[in-house]
Order: sequence, then structure tokens, then C-alpha cells
Amino acid sequence: MSDRQSAGPGVLRHLRGSFGTVGHDERGRFPPEGRRLAEKIVIRPPNVPPTIAITAPADGVTLLSGRPVVLAATATDAEDGDLAARIRWTSSRSGALGTGGALTVPMLPVGVHVLTAAVTDRDGATASASVTVTLAAST
Repeated sequence: MSDRQSAGPGVLRHLRGSFGTVGHDERGRFPPEGRRLAEKIVIRPPNVPPTIAITAPADGVTLLSGRPVVLAATATDAEDGDLAARIRWTSSRSGALGTGGALTVPMLPVGVHVLTAAVTDRDGATASASVTVTLAAST
């Protein structure tokens, strides 16, 4: 491929790394031989969504209401690494609970809660995991 040809989408799909390009000026003219109008283009592989796993509480567990609930999860991403600090926790009954890989919620109301941990990587790909817990009235 010469400097004046463009690479179609099929060619770019197989390229990775940093490449120099030769382009034309604002009037469509190419530079004389030996000179370049150069830009650096970085081609990254397609974004892969992060992975997330809830480690506490266990799915299906019954907890006593009025006591703190410890939430824990891990999240990683091939491009961004450890994303634990970006984990967002929600409850189907109580709404937003907080952020982070480890979070202690002072108390949750009696009833069934679907607890969800969600994370988004820097390129916007998301992942989530959920567990269902029951909060029972303490006697």
C-alpha cells in the first residue's frame, strides 16, 4: 500500500500499536517527497468489558436487620487493571448504597434485597453482578 492509499476497515482490524501517517494539507495537496504531514495514530484492540464478582454476602443468605452488612467484590479489566475503587453498589429496595470494593452498610430494611455491584471501564464498557439476600427482623 502506498502512502497515498487508505487502509480499509478490514486492514485496520488487524493492526495494533502506534503508526505514523502521511496526509494531505487543508487544500488536499500531498507534501513534497521527504516531507511529511505526520500524525500519530494509536490503534488499540477492541475494548473488552471488565469482570466483576461479588465475594460477600453470599447469594441466598439471610441476615438480621439492624446490623451492619458487609459488601465485597472484585473487578478487573484487561486494559485498566484493578477497578475495585470504581464499583458502585445498589439495592433493589434501598437504592444507591456506596462505592468501592469493600463497603459496610450500617443497616438495610427488612425484606428481600437484590444487591448489585456494577463497574464501568475507562472506555465505557460495563459489567455487573448481583446476589439476593433476605433481611429478617432481629428478635
